Amino acid sequence: MKLEELFDEYYLIIETVEGKSIRTVKRYKIVLNQYHDFLKECHYTSLDSIQFNDVSAFISKIEEQSSAKTAALSASVLRSFHQYLNIAYGYKDPTINLNVQSKKKTLPIYCTEREINEIFSQFNDENKQDIFHKAILELIYSCGLRVSEATDCLITQLDLETEYIRIHGKRDKTRIIPIPHSSFHVIRRYIDTVRPLWNKKNLNYLFINQYGRKCTREYVERMLNKRISETSIEKHITPHKLRHSYATHLLDNGANLRSVQELLGHEDIKTTQIYTHVQKNRLLEDYNRYFPKSKGEKE
Repeated sequence: MKLEELFDEYYLIIETVEGKSIRTVKRYKIVLNQYHDFLKECHYTSLDSIQFNDVSAFISKIEEQSSAKTAALSASVLRSFHQYLNIAYGYKDPTINLNVQSKKKTLPIYCTEREINEIFSQFNDENKQDIFHKAILELIYSCGLRVSEATDCLITQLDLETEYIRIHGKRDKTRIIPIPHSSFHVIRRYIDTVRPLWNKKNLNYLFINQYGRKCTREYVERMLNKRISETSIEKHITPHKLRHSYATHLLDNGANLRSVQELLGHEDIKTTQIYTHVQKNRLLEDYNRYFPKSKGEKE
């Protein structure tokens, strides 16, 4: 089978069989298109003769042009690609010993509870645009949603009686999340007063903008950025950092790590454990700030 055919087949596999998200598929295609071009430059017409050194050279090229993190992500894509071809067609896998380290993982930035209150206190409950904006941010923060999960959410996923929402996350994994009553009140106000006025095309999406169109993730990011600029908060806060804040505040208030994992939709609890490191770091900072001996005081 020709190189082009193998690449095209794998694109179809990740889109349909594996059910990866649109963003993930796009990222895979960018890497694999670069890899395909690299192989053609090296005059490879089949995968039989590709060696570990060839794959390593490609990754080194990526690292030179971008970052260690991008190189590590690219290596992960190549491993998935070659593993599929090994299983499906018996091609040898030249990525078996490929191990690319990204830079040390940094702790997620999050808002303190005071900063969260400052963000939400600036909305005018009589202004339609403010009601709309506050409802989106309330849902993202109070349920720990990815911004795409909020913008893709349908009105039918919201249970108005039980105040729960059903979210379809990565790999079509569904999770049921309770909405705090105070946040649900904000979302319900938008549904009852603003959404009917703007939803002239009868769309099923929960969040409809003033032009009658589905709200996009880019819109939410720009809106939050503008709102943050009007506060005293100096951190770079994005919608995803509201999700970080949700997880951190749950753990701060005694939530079980497994419960937080389920609420966030993490497949691996190691992903959730990063928030325990946030707690430990903050505890150490408080210790150093307030404990007398840490400030060099004598006994």
